[in-house]
Amino acid sequence: MTIKQFIKVKWDDNADAYLEFFDYKKNTFEFIPAKEKMIIKKMTKKYCKGHFNLEKMQEFPCEKKTDLTESNYIVCKECNELTGFNLCLFCKGDKCSSQSKNAIEFCKKKHVVYLAYFPGDRLKVGTAVYERRFERLLEQGALYSIFIAIADGRTVRAIETSVANLGISDKVSNKYKIKHIIIDKSSEEIKDILISKLDDIKPNISPRFKNFLIDPEFNNFGIIFDKAAPLLKSKTTQLTLQFFEETENNKIIDLDYTIQNETNIIEGIILASIGSIILIKRDGTVYAVDLKKLTGWLVDVDIN
Repeated sequence: MTIKQFIKVKWDDNADAYLEFFDYKKNTFEFIPAKEKMIIKKMTKKYCKGHFNLEKMQEFPCEKKTDLTESNYIVCKECNELTGFNLCLFCKGDKCSSQSKNAIEFCKKKHVVYLAYFPGDRLKVGTAVYERRFERLLEQGALYSIFIAIADGRTVRAIETSVANLGISDKVSNKYKIKHIIIDKSSEEIKDILISKLDDIKPNISPRFKNFLIDPEFNNFGIIFDKAAPLLKSKTTQLTLQFFEETENNKIIDLDYTIQNETNIIEGIILASIGSIILIKRDGTVYAVDLKKLTGWLVDVDIN
């Protein structure tokens, strides 16, 4: 039995996914490639996942190992304050409310505004610090996107707000993503959709932002989905969702899928990782698992 704390799905520069754990015995974070066979058993305890140092761009474990088993939170109050980014999450770019030196300095860095495509023709506007721009897209499960502006953190938040006010969502839930997991358009069709929407945005965005707009850069991570596409698009494949508390049947294009009540065991061959959603195959069924629901929990893990 190998007990570790699950942290998140993480991505490298080659768009390869890793499952991040914290090993309490070794007192270190470790990264296991999200491929081959996976067996993860959820245990009964959840602890704070620690904090992210904005100055060092590095994760640190929770020193107090705060027990959050009965809480909906994944970070304790102390670690939240150490990160110093909590007020920034609600920033609209109009004024700075942060009192964190690290967060203020972080905001001065170069950032991007992106427009991302999700199946079902759902578009999302978002921001990312420039040095993590591709990793941020992969974390979101945004396989297709364009960068549309570059500026400091506060300015890109203002641009994001301006674009959102035009009717483009700045949030797409994992519930939506997992229900619309199948991509039924070509990359060229998706690119045209994104460019067309940008053409609609440009005349309607505030003139003070136009100097920050850039020629759109199209990002295509479709190869991640392509690995699982043949099975997902097969009418003989059953798709089951784990870690969702729904009971009704749903339909994705021509593929019916069922809902499995929350289970403590995730097992199968990993087909693909799309954001925090892992697609695994077991006994002729493809399971779509939202690993974000495991953040902070102790797990017994076996991946090979």
